[in-house]
Amino acid sequence: MIFLCKPNQFSKYMHLASMSNEQWNELLEHPPVFSDKSKAPLAIYGSMVRDPEPVSETVRRPRCTGANVEHLDCLQLDFDNGFSIREFAEHYAKWRWTLYTSYSYGYKEGDRFRVILPLQSKMPCHVLNNRRVKANLAWHFPHVDQCCFDRGHWQILPCVRSKGAPYQYLRNKGELWGGDDFWKEYECWVKDDEIEFARRAEKAKELTKTVNVEELVSQLEDELNMIPVGAGQRYNRVKHLLAKYVHKGLGEAVLSVPCPWSDKKWQRQWPGLVNWAATIT
Repeated sequence: MIFLCKPNQFSKYMHLASMSNEQWNELLEHPPVFSDKSKAPLAIYGSMVRDPEPVSETVRRPRCTGANVEHLDCLQLDFDNGFSIREFAEHYAKWRWTLYTSYSYGYKEGDRFRVILPLQSKMPCHVLNNRRVKANLAWHFPHVDQCCFDRGHWQILPCVRSKGAPYQYLRNKGELWGGDDFWKEYECWVKDDEIEFARRAEKAKELTKTVNVEELVSQLEDELNMIPVGAGQRYNRVKHLLAKYVHKGLGEAVLSVPCPWSDKKWQRQWPGLVNWAATIT
């Protein structure tokens, strides 16, 4: 088994690690003792991008960031809210998984445990940026800590806080989770988004015949440049500015001109913000 490893909770870099089946079985059956949880290693069961971002100019090791993770071979699920091991084993008996109790298992009421769920095919990490993909995962695993569906979610490897501390593990020999249906659904979502964006852009061309979009966007951009960056100020001020310019006639016509921001995040958010601003009076 090859996976990404983070030496400890505060480490800024990650590296590729490998473990034989015998070593993995030994780790599950006899987890190491760490009196300080922050010193225990963490893992992502996936692959690294070809050209990972380094920690710094002087430290060239791959930085612990989701952008440096390319694919996931397994879903890593954390259960912390009282969904018991027995309930999980019964509800997901169809699938293949490995379960082990958490470092703090036994401290609080309810079972705190971690699950590694192998996938039928590698999951590209970029799909986790899609809210509908996350919603789909949350529907399948409603009791999971939702942070597990963030790109670059680290999961602590099996360990215990002291010798003799409560600990158990289970393995289930079922089917691999995921499959073509899940990815086909995702591809349909992407295609639908592109079709909808193209339709709105075509409609925008008609609106530009009666609205001087370039002039309005230029005025808007001038005001945007005066907004300070940081502490959420820009986003909140942008919403109010959009409301102001939508009622001046900007509306969806803005889709017919380049986005006032060059980065991709804003390019995708811009149409949605315009629509939202149109509801403000």
